[in-house]
This record gives sequence, C-alpha cells and structure tokens, in this order.
Amino acid sequence: MIIDTHAHLDMAEFDPDREEVLRRARDQGVQYI
Repeated sequence: MIIDTHAHLDMAEFDPDREEVLRRARDQGVQYI
C-alpha cells in the first residue's frame, strides 16, 4: 500500500492539472492522499 501523507494538491499551482496529477498517482499505486 502506498500513501502520500504530505500532499498540497489544494494549492493553486495544481489547479490546471489536478485531475491529471491524481490520475498519475493512482496509476502508480497511490491509494490514499
């Protein structure tokens, strides 16, 4: 199980591609952020 315990995906820098970042994380096995 992979868990990212320190993500800042709520920051404005992620606004343009937040869904893509989350998809890539899931594709790499991250189950919880």
